[in-house]
Amino acid sequence: MLSEAQAHHVRDVLRAQAGQILEAFDNAGQVARATVVFAGANEVRIDIEPADIGSPALHGEGPEIIVASSIPKGGRADWMVEKLSELGAAALVPLTTARGVVKPAGDNKADRWRRIATESAKQSHRVGVMRIAAVSSVDDALASAVVDGESAVWMTPDENAASFADVMDERAGQKRVTIFIGPEGGWDEREAAGFRRGGAAAARFGRNILRTETAAITAAAWVALRRLKAE
Repeated sequence: MLSEAQAHHVRDVLRAQAGQILEAFDNAGQVARATVVFAGANEVRIDIEPADIGSPALHGEGPEIIVASSIPKGGRADWMVEKLSELGAAALVPLTTARGVVKPAGDNKADRWRRIATESAKQSHRVGVMRIAAVSSVDDALASAVVDGESAVWMTPDENAASFADVMDERAGQKRVTIFIGPEGGWDEREAAGFRRGGAAAARFGRNILRTETAAITAAAWVALRRLKAE
């Protein structure tokens, strides 16, 4: 039997009836062929054949993308979560930063972002649900990003930084890349020094200074476009 939220989606959004075939998926990215057994006002039941369960590649061409970002104000944060999910980001790591205005801590925020990511996964038909990680310091997130040969990219307006496209082209064959997005006040000197010391690649989008959520979505969109061209 499906949860109330999932039952609402099947019954009231998809308007599924008994006997209808659906695609079911879980947060880990497993997908399966499901048959609606019963769709009533109070419950919805589906039947999944174990033999139909599979785990296709979550992201296809190019590296898995994790966005580690300072959190923008109000509804802009929710919008960022929704669009990152639609564009195929594997995870969002909310960061506490020296110049960040919003403090991303709190179970209510995390739970809301997880609900948004789940609803976005249904709407966009992506495989798997974008993970909302625990709130992290920049240092801890960077340490996690560079283990096992994975790499990190930090966005900066520094004119000496390479273009984002060039930096990501160099990492096209890697399994996972974490992209660090700072607050609108920018990284402080200690954070910037930590990126350099930790071996993260500095990248910039161009002359324009982007808002936090715009920068995060631009990074994810560039990766999504590369995958589209590869299909």
